[in-house]
Amino acid sequence: MKRITAAFLLLMSIAFISCREETNENYYNNFLQEWTSHIRNKNYSVLNKYEFITKTESEYAEIYSDYYFKNIVLFGIEDIDSKTKKIKFGGKVVKRSDLKESDFIGDAYLSKDSSGMFKIKNKTIVSSN
Repeated sequence: MKRITAAFLLLMSIAFISCREETNENYYNNFLQEWTSHIRNKNYSVLNKYEFITKTESEYAEIYSDYYFKNIVLFGIEDIDSKTKKIKFGGKVVKRSDLKESDFIGDAYLSKDSSGMFKIKNKTIVSSN
């Protein structure tokens, strides 16, 4: 009976850890999907929810006027410290003027703000064009 109980507890621990890691990855993946969706749809009023440095709608419009992202894929998450994560991702960058698509890879540091929410602090995007 003790062996069955020990095996059950071991399996439950493994399942809990696996689910927790998947949930973390889903959180960051959803974060990227929402952020890029708002950029693509020009919903600039909500981008301060995702970006650490606060900007006005017109500043976001200027930054993202020429392009948007699509087909974002999360490649990895690295813990820097308890308040900072580094994520690696990639996908397509689309030029708004002619809808020309290019592959890109990027990384970003996500830092917790004063409310405890992760926001994009620094990002680097490298396009194939």
